[in-house]
This record gives sequence, C-alpha cells and structure tokens, in this order.
Amino acid sequence: MGSSSFHPATASPRDGAATGPIRAGSLRAWQAAVRPRTLLVAISPVLVGASIGFERAGALNLLVGSLALCAAVLMQITTNMQNDVGYTVRGGDGTGTRAGLPRATARGWLSVSQLRAAIVLIALLSLGLGLLLIVYRGWPLLLIGTASLLAAVAPLRSSPVTTARVVSMGCCCSVRSRRCCR
Repeated sequence: MGSSSFHPATASPRDGAATGPIRAGSLRAWQAAVRPRTLLVAISPVLVGASIGFERAGALNLLVGSLALCAAVLMQITTNMQNDVGYTVRGGDGTGTRAGLPRATARGWLSVSQLRAAIVLIALLSLGLGLLLIVYRGWPLLLIGTASLLAAVAPLRSSPVTTARVVSMGCCCSVRSRRCCR
C-alpha cells in the first residue's frame, strides 16, 4: 500500500489476522485495540497459579479462579488499550514506518477518546472483580489489585507485560498462602 493511497479508516492490519479493510468504529477496530493474541499473557499465570494451588490444596475454588482469570484478562485489555492510546498521543507512528501490530488509534479506526472511555469502563469492571476477590480471599489482594491496575493504566510503561508480571506475582503469593485456589 503506497503512502499516497493510505487511508487510515479502511487500512488492513499488517499481521494478516483478518483480511479486508477495517472500518472506523467496527468490531474489528475494537479487536485491534484489545489484541486478543496477547491475552495469553494474562491467562497463563492464573492457570499456573490455579494448578499449583490445586496440587497443594487438593481443591480448586472455581468462583475465585474465575474471578481472578477475568480480572487478569481485563487488566491485559486495559494495558493493551492504554498502550494504543499512549503510542498515538506520543506520536509513535509519525513516519508511517512502524513494524508490528497496527494501533487502532494511530490508524484512525478508533479515537483516543473512545479508547479512554473504554479504559475507564474496563478498569471499573476490573475493580469490581477485585473487590469481590478481596471479599473472598482477603486484603492482600487489595495490594496486588492496586498494583495491577496502576500498572495497566500507567501512561508510560517500558513493557506491555508489566501487568502480567504483577498479576503473576500476586497469584504466586496467593498460591503460597493457599488463598487463591482453596
């Protein structure tokens, strides 16, 4: 696609995940912002923690495990969207030569204000799940959840997996105390 024919509202993603143009505001535009391929970064540590907890305790609390899994996925989505917004706001694709997955806001598929509203909504959902986890498993999860949420919405991060590391650390701490998976 030559630079003279580039139109951000209908551009195709470079990763080949979908074919055809992506329309502004479409479900595929939101999918580009969510980045489903990265969700394993959030899912894996929860599954590992639940497996270790099951091995140690001999039981698995499906409600707590499901809450933790949903919260971790929502934190990763928040991180992905915040990265998209931050990249655009900082002018990361000023030359049009960026390699990697397309940024929904840089391509014009979604506006920065749309993603910021979604970030607030998803962060509030994550907070609600976190509060339920605190009720079920105690105040240490307040520290873990707060650190995860702050990492997810931080405007400048050096790594997109910061949230997963915090969630993973929290799950390990919870598993050691057998509070996550009992």
